[in-house]
Amino acid sequence: MKTSKVIEVLRALTVMVGVIVLYIGSMYAVSLFWGMGFVSKTGLSPDSAGFDEAYTEAFNRDSGYINIIFSGVCLLLAAVAFKLRGKTLSRAANICSAPPLKIAAAFTGGLAAQLPLGFAVSLLPFSEEIIRGHEELMNYSTTPFLVQVLYTVILAPIIEEIFFRGIGHDRLARAVPPVLAAIISSAAFAVIHMEPLAILAAFVSGLILSLLYNRYKTVIVPIAFHMGFNIFAYIVPYLKTAMAQYIAVGISTAVFAVSLAILLSGRSSPKK
Repeated sequence: MKTSKVIEVLRALTVMVGVIVLYIGSMYAVSLFWGMGFVSKTGLSPDSAGFDEAYTEAFNRDSGYINIIFSGVCLLLAAVAFKLRGKTLSRAANICSAPPLKIAAAFTGGLAAQLPLGFAVSLLPFSEEIIRGHEELMNYSTTPFLVQVLYTVILAPIIEEIFFRGIGHDRLARAVPPVLAAIISSAAFAVIHMEPLAILAAFVSGLILSLLYNRYKTVIVPIAFHMGFNIFAYIVPYLKTAMAQYIAVGISTAVFAVSLAILLSGRSSPKK
């Protein structure tokens, strides 16, 4: 491999690492400031009796708001970073339009993909401890429902696709083959979920999202898929019986296949 190619690959990997650091660093920074505010407001110190319980209860209650603030911080820092380099975030992350039919198909495909993927993951031999930890993670927030939806369905897909597809994957795909770029960016995307079941699901969904980004060269299509994928998490609890779940898995798999066929057919280049 030529030296220039090695340097190009290293630069691409540096961008991907930077994406992870900015994402996780922003989250920890916002959480830290929230924690300092909690201590100041309550007068409790970490050594105080009952501190852990009070802190956890308050954090769970405010987690949705923390995530919204974190989203703003992430986007602001990314915009400033690119501005300093003479670029706009929308141009750097390929935020450009796509055919409405493809956007609708992506959203529908995301809705349909959640259930069969979750079902496939549930068949793997994870320990009860891991499964219990996943369920606790999914249900820890006591933030008002609409605030949770605002972050999970709207803001998280926008930020994560801008960071991990529009910036990270796009830069990698200029240095390494697209398949390898998809694997690396999906692995990075999975890492930020920090929990075994979520990591696996994020990696697989990341590969699909990378496929859509590669085809359309705009983050709008993967954002639509990601939004559909996340919103279905709020529908799953209403599938009460095993029979309802199996029927839903079958229907969802068929809908996902049709949506993917639409997405992979016809014109793919984005409108400028």
